[in-house]
Amino acid sequence: MRKYSVRITPSAIEDIEMIAEFYMELVDEDSAARFTEDVIATVESLDTFPEGNAYFNEVYGLRRVRLKHHKVSVVYLVDNGVYEVVAFSVFHSSAEPNKYTQRIVERLREL
Repeated sequence: MRKYSVRITPSAIEDIEMIAEFYMELVDEDSAARFTEDVIATVESLDTFPEGNAYFNEVYGLRRVRLKHHKVSVVYLVDNGVYEVVAFSVFHSSAEPNKYTQRIVERLREL
């Protein structure tokens, strides 16, 4: 089975940090640490069969994977030409859908 390289864009890292701060402020430090570990493990797992997750937006080829213990999703692209997964957005499901969808499309244009 072919392994993909996995890249997390700086904007996705900012999203992760922002959500971790949310957990730290509203819950506790342990929850923030667990979230960070879970999101990194989830993104790293995309190195094998990244096409197995549902489309977030099929027109743009965007896929989404949800974290198991959090109401958070990672949006990513699969580039089969170079066997790379690019994770470029992370959002909490309580965010306004129109707002994060617009942000994701804008980030896609930056890639």
